[in-house]
Amino acid sequence: MRSAVGELTNNGRVIGIAKDFVISPSHKGKAKYYGLFGNFLFSQSDFEQHYVVRVEPGKVEQVQAKLSDTILSVQAERDIIRVQSMTERLKNYYSQDSGLASLFAMLSLLMVLVTVVSSFAHAHFHVTQQRKFIGIRRALGARKKDIMLYVFSENWLLNLGASIIGVATMIGLNIALSQVITIDKPSVLLYALAVFVVFAAGSLATWLPAYKTTKISPVIATKTL
Repeated sequence: MRSAVGELTNNGRVIGIAKDFVISPSHKGKAKYYGLFGNFLFSQSDFEQHYVVRVEPGKVEQVQAKLSDTILSVQAERDIIRVQSMTERLKNYYSQDSGLASLFAMLSLLMVLVTVVSSFAHAHFHVTQQRKFIGIRRALGARKKDIMLYVFSENWLLNLGASIIGVATMIGLNIALSQVITIDKPSVLLYALAVFVVFAAGSLATWLPAYKTTKISPVIATKTL
């Protein structure tokens, strides 16, 4: 197999090959490393060209300030749109993805907050409605940890049902989106993490009502029976 340098193609003669160079970072697999640069593109007056300048550490701002004047001193008719560091370039390139990630992170936090508030309100309401029943159980010898386990078990059953519905909905949306756009399958760890967060948030919110339930006196609770 001989080198392609010097060979004639439909887009002109091959004058060089660059190796170990990422062309399209967002592409998958080998597609990110392959690209064709033809003379027909560079000959267009409105075609943008990008130059990469290697700078010693700590001298980025100093070089940026002088780079435009240096280029214009060689070719004054050039139009320099912008001079930016690679850090700024990457930040701008991934700005939309970062914004979406921040939005989804905020929505996730709001959903966790809703879970906490809902779990606390349900546990508090349930304890209030079951006050007499809990008093009877205390009078029959139920220990404080038994009462707390009773309150937590109902919360865990609700969380289990909600988790099953949520995971099923997530799988359904993923399948529906895969018919329209290319999307990766969520890993099992993501499902497990989501279920764990729901259980942890619900249990944390239920702890205070459950603890207050253990303070119910059997005598006070059974007076109205």
